[in-house]
Amino acid sequence: MMYRLIILSGPLQGQQVSVGPQPMTLGRAAECELVIPDAELAGRHAVLEQRRGGLFILDLGTMNRLLVNRREVRAAKLKHGDTVELGRTRFLVQALVQAEVEAAPARRRPWHRWLPALGLAGGLLLALLWGGVRMRSAGRASPPPPRPEARRPGSPVGASAPGPLETPPAAEDVRRLREELSLIREAVRQLAATTQAPPARLVAPAPAAPPRLPRAAQPALRLLALEQNRLPDRPEFDEMRLLHITLAPAAAPLPETAAIHIQVAFFDADEYTGARSPTAALTLQTELTPPAAWNRQDPVVLTASCVVPHGLRDRQLLAGRKMRFAGYRVRVYADRELHAEEARPQALLGEE
Repeated sequence: MMYRLIILSGPLQGQQVSVGPQPMTLGRAAECELVIPDAELAGRHAVLEQRRGGLFILDLGTMNRLLVNRREVRAAKLKHGDTVELGRTRFLVQALVQAEVEAAPARRRPWHRWLPALGLAGGLLLALLWGGVRMRSAGRASPPPPRPEARRPGSPVGASAPGPLETPPAAEDVRRLREELSLIREAVRQLAATTQAPPARLVAPAPAAPPRLPRAAQPALRLLALEQNRLPDRPEFDEMRLLHITLAPAAAPLPETAAIHIQVAFFDADEYTGARSPTAALTLQTELTPPAAWNRQDPVVLTASCVVPHGLRDRQLLAGRKMRFAGYRVRVYADRELHAEEARPQALLGEE
């Protein structure tokens, strides 16, 4: 596994740092592998090291705080999408899945002026590397590992005895990452297909609203969390959002034979009129079903996506509509009964 740090704040804001197989010490001291000129850091503040179970960060015995996802720790295993704070410096951890990158098929360079000379293969690779895909275990947090002893200068980090830190990644994390990579690849593939000929319409037609089914008297499912991540804009698209939906059982029992599906709707708003409507952008995985391996007892995370192709907003503007992303709505059904629904903003609950 390869990792990268995106520095979000502090003296090195905007820089990207690759994490190799060798331990990387972070701090103000000149001998650190990553020197951060931050007065709130110790000379040797923390160390990043790769072990068999993944990437770990260890406090080197300083009096200053080390925060992972806004929680103070002395040592922690890091995963894709985690944020780490040292003094005034905050960075994002990205896991680069080498096997997936190498397996990505080469794509033919399209002729249309919307795509740059890098071609779709380069765009896909960068989108995968940036995947705002946040790998979190659905509702199952691992206990923090024990605090390590401060390492003496020159002593090897990898010499510490293996302990509970060295645990294999959760199968749920792997499943989520593969699902999100698949979404990004499919989005780029569909966008490539649309560039083979000029668009026939200035504005893509909005999808028809699905019928609203009756609400269950005793809901057996609930939406535990909704988390939206926007990927950095790429030449192939002006916007791409991943919506992570955490589904969990409620108090009422759910029959094992119940057919579960989730409807996701993304909305745009016209800045001229304020009117909201289903988006004309490309939406993927908006009719979701839990994986067959789900035991219906633990939370499960599903992902949908909304992709605004390059130039769509400009074409909408030419048609007299200044459109922007306005939110999303999620509805959960079992056996054609509504068990849960949420929206951001809440006003979208009444939109069809």
